[in-house]
This record gives sequence, C-alpha cells and structure tokens, in this order.
Amino acid sequence: MDLRLEAMCDELSRAGDLFVVLFRNPSDGMSYIRFVAKDRILRIETSPNDWESEQVYYEQGEGGKPRQWFSSQHPAAASAPAIMLHYAITRPLGALLGEGDLSSMIPWLLRYSRMLEDRVRLHWAMRAFLWMVTVPANKIREKQEQYRTPPESGSIVSQG
Repeated sequence: MDLRLEAMCDELSRAGDLFVVLFRNPSDGMSYIRFVAKDRILRIETSPNDWESEQVYYEQGEGGKPRQWFSSQHPAAASAPAIMLHYAITRPLGALLGEGDLSSMIPWLLRYSRMLEDRVRLHWAMRAFLWMVTVPANKIREKQEQYRTPPESGSIVSQG
C-alpha cells in the first residue's frame, strides 16, 4: 500500500473519486486491491430510499456489457469474490460523484490561456508594422549615422 499512496492521492485529487476493488483469495484469505478509473464507471445504483447507500457500481465492460461490482453495503457482498469501495471528495450534496480539486479552476485556466493567446497575437501585430520613412537627400548621411543603432522598441522619434 505504501507504494500506491501517491497514485491514490493523485487520482483522488484530479478525478474527485477513487474506486477501489478488493479481491479476496479464498485459498489463503489474502485481499488484493486494484483500482478502476472514474471514467470507466457508467453509473452507481443506490438503495431506493437512501441515495447515500451505494449498492452497485457499473463499470464499462468489454463487448459493451457493463461489469457489476457490489459495494460493501450490498446484501450479497459477503459472498461476492470482490467488492468495490468508493471514496469521493468535493462532493456536492445529493451527488453520487465527487469533483477533483482542479475542476473549479479549469474555466479560469481556459480564460487565462485565451488571454495569453490574445496578448501574443497583439504583440505579433504590433511588431508586424513596417514604417516607410522618406528622408531628404541632403540628410541621408546624417540619418544613417543617427540610426546606426536602432531606437528602443516602442520609442517615439520626433522630427527635429
């Protein structure tokens, strides 16, 4: 378990839910754990009169048929070869699934990303301007010497 704590914490923080499957080996009584990703859970069935009492989890199975996992609260859990435990964080009242820590920040991160993209486009457009300057023939040498080192970006050079 010590080796899996970091991955478990990451999954719980990112997805908001952790689905743990406990397998029991009948020959030696040892328990084994495996994890199911949140996006593979199709739905959660609860008791008819208590939405907090989760009974069955349906995982997306191979061939289109969902796989059923009993919770520890299901009446048939004692005889099942495996049960599923569900841990959720940031779960709104009445919701069966939690929300990850980053899910509330995603809209703001997208806005920030768009703002940065707009700034890059604006700066690109500002640098794209090409100024055509005409200089009287008698001042060409003087201006060549003056602009041997170009002025700072954004500076204004006045006529004089």
